[in-house]
Amino acid sequence: MSLVIRPGISTPTRSPSVDTVTIGRISNELPALALAAAEANTEIVYKDILALQDVFDSLGASSALPALPTIEVVEQGRITPVAHLQLNNSETHWERKLFIKVWFQYPGHSMAPLSGTEIVKTEGGKRYRIERDLDYEREMIEGLNKTPVLSRDDSSTYIISADYDDEEDYLLAAVEFQDEYVPGLIEAGWKVSFANDFNLRVLPNQDWAMTFEETEENGWYNVRLEVTIGEHKVNLVEVLRQLLQNPKFVEQIRLSTETDRSWYSRLPNGNFIRIPMNQVQRLAKLLLDINDQVGSTKPLKMSRFDVALLDHIGDGAGIIINGAEDIKAFHKALLSPPAPIADGLLKDAVLPLRPYQEFGVSWLRSRLKVGVGAILGDEMAIGKTVQTLSHIWAERTDSPSAPNSLIVVPPTLISKWVDEGQKFYPTMKIGVYHGAGRADLGPMREQNDAIVTTYGTLSGDIDRFLQHDWHVVAMDEGHDLRNHKAQKTRACKQLKAAQKVVISGTILQNHIEEMWSVADIVAPGLLRDNAWFRRNFVKQVRQGELFATERLRMVGMLTAPYHLHRSNKDVGNALPPVNTVYRYINMGDEQSKFYEATRATLDKEIRDMIAETGLAKNQISILAAITRLRQICCHPALVKSEQVPKNAESAKLEYLMQVLEELLAEKKKVVITSEWSEMLGLIADRLNHSGINHRMLHGTSMSLNQRKENVADFREGKCDVLLMTLGVGGVGLDIPEGDAIIIFAPWWNPKRIDQAIARLTRDDRDKTVTAYFLVIKGSLEEGVIKIGERKGEMIAAVMDGDAAAHSGGLNFDDIEMLFGLGS
Repeated sequence: MSLVIRPGISTPTRSPSVDTVTIGRISNELPALALAAAEANTEIVYKDILALQDVFDSLGASSALPALPTIEVVEQGRITPVAHLQLNNSETHWERKLFIKVWFQYPGHSMAPLSGTEIVKTEGGKRYRIERDLDYEREMIEGLNKTPVLSRDDSSTYIISADYDDEEDYLLAAVEFQDEYVPGLIEAGWKVSFANDFNLRVLPNQDWAMTFEETEENGWYNVRLEVTIGEHKVNLVEVLRQLLQNPKFVEQIRLSTETDRSWYSRLPNGNFIRIPMNQVQRLAKLLLDINDQVGSTKPLKMSRFDVALLDHIGDGAGIIINGAEDIKAFHKALLSPPAPIADGLLKDAVLPLRPYQEFGVSWLRSRLKVGVGAILGDEMAIGKTVQTLSHIWAERTDSPSAPNSLIVVPPTLISKWVDEGQKFYPTMKIGVYHGAGRADLGPMREQNDAIVTTYGTLSGDIDRFLQHDWHVVAMDEGHDLRNHKAQKTRACKQLKAAQKVVISGTILQNHIEEMWSVADIVAPGLLRDNAWFRRNFVKQVRQGELFATERLRMVGMLTAPYHLHRSNKDVGNALPPVNTVYRYINMGDEQSKFYEATRATLDKEIRDMIAETGLAKNQISILAAITRLRQICCHPALVKSEQVPKNAESAKLEYLMQVLEELLAEKKKVVITSEWSEMLGLIADRLNHSGINHRMLHGTSMSLNQRKENVADFREGKCDVLLMTLGVGGVGLDIPEGDAIIIFAPWWNPKRIDQAIARLTRDDRDKTVTAYFLVIKGSLEEGVIKIGERKGEMIAAVMDGDAAAHSGGLNFDDIEMLFGLGS
């Protein structure tokens, strides 16, 4: 038996030259290592020599060994390693399985976690010994074990602890680990790396850019959204369209929830791009609200009217906007404060404008300058009429060769516009085109600066009006244009003008589609076509409250640059306060029985109709049923039916007479409103019977001159009670002498009622106006008031953008509330 000791591969060339050493017979007491090596004639390298020397020393046989090279032992002490974590793809499920390799890097050695106490290395005739920092290794591993999405596979391998069979869930866990937990691990001291073939990586994105390219369609642009990842650009439109097919993502976009989280989209190479909600939310909304082609491969298209959204997209979102300089200029002009009115443009004004009125004129002129119309939606008493007249006169002065302007009004307001024009601008010539035997429109235009006509006349003579170009077309009481199918609305849209101005402080009264009709007059295309608007706004608002607030705010955002809406509080006007009082009245036996019998019958009819053809197709029938019950609440005699009790009495009318007696005893002047002239007739009969002097205003068979005389009598003290329908009371009427107004039949159109009340608060008189609402207890009138409150919130959401909004239409809960009350 012989043992050969030969220089090993780690022996430096300068080591002593030793070829072989032959050893004589060795005792069988040698440990197994030495005996096995000897019997196999094994060559032992230097790194094992010291171990062998220890064996021989323990046997007292060290003298039997030849002289060995001297090896110096170098103690390097305890060294803290670098903790390494590497992300890898599974070899068997490379397309989605992720596993993590973990090791600790000591000088020259990669060690599995907690796999020994020391590292020994022999090199260059020296023996190096490193003590491992097991406390540090243990601390790092314990921290890694606490990572929620990881589970330990073996001592140096971790896997994602998600459902492997649910690909979407597993991939989400894999990318969230990288995005949400890896940064914390790096901060804790882990050095994170990726295998060369790893393709589940969340790539860092750099610049987000939006580029506009003009199309052949005037005012329309193809828009590219790109994100730079390394040296590559990714089409962000396709990425967002992919995400927008996820209902949860859409919900978070619509409701602006979880803005601090991120979504992920997989690229063709298998890697992922991170989509931060706070950065992508506005872009995603743009695709939802403007493009309306989720899942499509068509280009994203925007018009110049979409700049309201464009501003919010670029606001602090880290997005670079390129191209479309004309859109930028248009956008800047809309958002910049309007330039003051140039000296001399209003030099002929007899009465000076107030500062906020001058701003209104400047605002209108700034819209005209960039070629768009406007909605002048200030509250009553701010002076919408004088602002519009001043705008028309300033334009006439600035551009005398420009076409005439046209003012379209309800018949009752013709004299008001003419009188206001003469009051402020005596040199301004205003012609009236209305009535039988009216003059030819052509010569009238030559003789006047502006023409006043009515909606009815415009509709009847539309062909004559279309023969001329107009400079400014102003449409007063513009809320009457809320039905886009109405003849007068279509006539206004047909007119050719440099600018169209719709005037109304109550554009929205019932539902969101009213805004589309008006917007399509002042800025065609602003809210796209009606089918698109109904699909993206009206339908979603009516379906429920989930997206209603966001949808209404979006309409407000889109229309804001074209809608000037200021309250009296905004401009510092101090108007008389309004004290609202609800008086609840119990019906008498006969009236109550008639109401309940009618309610039960209508309730069954409505439910049967809805069950057969649905709610949407029965709106007209439902409204007719509601009207019948409301009329019974006011007076059974309003209902044309054989079932009406003979000599039926009205509890509300009896209560009205009591309240009226109290108010007149206090020397109060009272206005009473109802939407039915027949009800006013019944009230007038009682007033006549009681000897109470009164006047009436209604739109049926009453001439304009008679209306003016009746209003004058009330204002001049010739009577203390004025009866008026809501329709007449909401149009161009000033009765500040009134101390109280009685709303005889509450309705769910809050703006219509607000208009009537505001007629009593048109100046700064030192008084309080009291508004009495007469409500039949336990009837559908209580439900009507609740719906009115909801509609008010809807209007506020569009105008102000911060109200808790709800649908403006009737839903199943409304039907239950209205027809169930009293049962």
